Amino acid sequence: MFGIKNLFTSLSPVSHFSIATGDLSSNLIAEGIGNITIFSNGNTLNLSNFQFVPKLSCNLISLLQLFNNKLTINQKDSNFQLVSNGAIILQEYIKNNLMKINLKTPSSFVTTSINDLWHKRLGHLGRLPVCNMGLPSNHAPCITCDLNKAHLLPFKHKFELVSSPLDCVHIDIVGPITPSSISGYPYFLTIVDQATSFKMIYFLKNKSDSFNQFVIAKEQMENQLDQTLKKIVSDQGGKSLSSEFKILSNSHGLVHVFSPAYTPEHNGFSKKANRTILEKARCLLNRSNLPNVYWAEAVSTATNLSSLSPTPSRHNNSLYALWTKAHPRIKKLPVFGCPAI
Repeated sequence: MFGIKNLFTSLSPVSHFSIATGDLSSNLIAEGIGNITIFSNGNTLNLSNFQFVPKLSCNLISLLQLFNNKLTINQKDSNFQLVSNGAIILQEYIKNNLMKINLKTPSSFVTTSINDLWHKRLGHLGRLPVCNMGLPSNHAPCITCDLNKAHLLPFKHKFELVSSPLDCVHIDIVGPITPSSISGYPYFLTIVDQATSFKMIYFLKNKSDSFNQFVIAKEQMENQLDQTLKKIVSDQGGKSLSSEFKILSNSHGLVHVFSPAYTPEHNGFSKKANRTILEKARCLLNRSNLPNVYWAEAVSTATNLSSLSPTPSRHNNSLYALWTKAHPRIKKLPVFGCPAI
């Protein structure tokens, strides 16, 4: 039963019939029956066979009506999802043992959908950076962000200032991640340029592959920028990796700074980059409802979106622009996990 007439996309009048309520002296009258469209958090939900009750103070949907509309319900803690054909149609909260849906009218949905679309296209980017790009910004809370972006406060460790790309890069290995990606990768190598914060990732099947991959990445970076790498910051990475990097540093005149064992705060630059990438990747996977084996695709997309987005700590410049000296084009960005056209 719904009391908002403009939620109905079709409405047929019916003979007025009385609906009993808890107040026996005051029954409600249904004036029609039809199909409705619900807008919530940028999603559209079409349902059929609902009564229009003008004096209804609270819209009600029974579970049986959802099941009759071929929807299933997933519940986790105080949140629930409505799923249709494997795709998440709606995500909301459970409060006082009731599943509550935050409704939007069609007129407000036009603006909300545009705002929410850019939020999703940019990998659940924060409201302020979206505003700084001159794009419509979504002021509504995002459940996906709430579920996937909880983190510790960043470390305050300061690194020696640098002025140019490749003056110093920070590297770190993430993994093993379970399950392995659909291509069989359980690790990825993160490389962050300190001067621009530009991030690069490379997927690894073994942790020991990181050295060879870094050598390839070093050649690519130096060729693209026509500059020479000067300094590396990393953790110890095991005895064999440390010795390989030592040989590389000696042969190319690199300074290699190792952070002490079990002190991630001393390699905070790459740790923060990993946090940014993984938070965004979790949002992409969660919102797209893709299996976890697609985490590598989500991580790759998250890294690219992070580079394309304005960064407040970089005077709202994009990391891509700082690295390439060219402005990114985002007009045709799709939402991660959307059907290919």
